[in-house]
Amino acid sequence: CADPQALVDIYVNYDCDLKHNDIFARMVQHLAKVAQSGFHGGGGGTGLSPEQEAQLRLRGAEGLVGVVESLVGWARRRTNG
Repeated sequence: CADPQALVDIYVNYDCDLKHNDIFARMVQHLAKVAQSGFHGGGGGTGLSPEQEAQLRLRGAEGLVGVVESLVGWARRRTNG
């Protein structure tokens, strides 16, 4: 997320090309899944404590926020100059 152009390039070069896998979409989907339910869908048996599960969900949410902030910054730079 530190390089917004890299995120845009991943989307343009892989998700917009029908011959390639949807890398950007899959990354965002996985982050969302982690943010919502933790490790392996929150089904238990992961060996993680409840605190570790909560921390993992937090990191997933932070990753999603980072993606959105990065893309917003990229869009603003494109429209402002």
